[in-house]
Amino acid sequence: MNFAHITDVGKVRDNNEDCYYVDENKGLFIVADGMGGHNAGEIASRYAIKFFCAHFYSLIDEDDNEDHIESYIDRSVRFANSKLYEISKDIKSLDGMGTTLTILYLFKGKAYIGNVGDSRVYFVNDVLNQITTDHSLVEELLKKGEITEEEARNHPQRNIITQAVGSDSGVEIQLISMPYEGEKVLLATDGLTNLVEDFEIYDLITSNSLEESCGKLVNLANDRGGNDNITVVIFEDFRFVGGNR
Repeated sequence: MNFAHITDVGKVRDNNEDCYYVDENKGLFIVADGMGGHNAGEIASRYAIKFFCAHFYSLIDEDDNEDHIESYIDRSVRFANSKLYEISKDIKSLDGMGTTLTILYLFKGKAYIGNVGDSRVYFVNDVLNQITTDHSLVEELLKKGEITEEEARNHPQRNIITQAVGSDSGVEIQLISMPYEGEKVLLATDGLTNLVEDFEIYDLITSNSLEESCGKLVNLANDRGGNDNITVVIFEDFRFVGGNR
């Protein structure tokens, strides 16, 4: 496997509420961007990944039938959501915490994706293809035709998300399955995508090693203000192409 990852606090925040997880042997990649007062966002992102992985691994270890993978991702996100929500209600200082959660799992030539919030998955082919759809106020305004793409990029409420893991008793999850042919894949939080254009991301990833790409993407976001935490995970792996595991 060829992969690289980095997380950075940015230039404005005091602590890093982003979290990521990479299991190169299983082909599981996750990014999460927490929110909440004090250190609640940091707790939300870390524990969402922890709860998701514990539940997901228990399911696939018992039954790794590809027909069930989407269901397992869905069930594991809902498990993480319920656990976080319970914690937030039990501990007053954590009330209202939540996190984005973006998962990609490779299995038998397919990529299985689960997404809540506005962290993103991109596939790098001839262009940079955004695979996930943001659960955000700006995305809803775009769908309704009330703002343009340019207005969306600079919208003052672009950080407002409409779904988060742990912030409510229920959660809406975007589920996607698609062929994986060994191309480069990027998972990133909005600390990158709010400040760096798609064409710039594409140029950096396609003209540098994966490790260099991670560093340069973070540096570019920081050069433009670094007003949020920044997390980048990039990989390519031909072991998961076709029927190979």
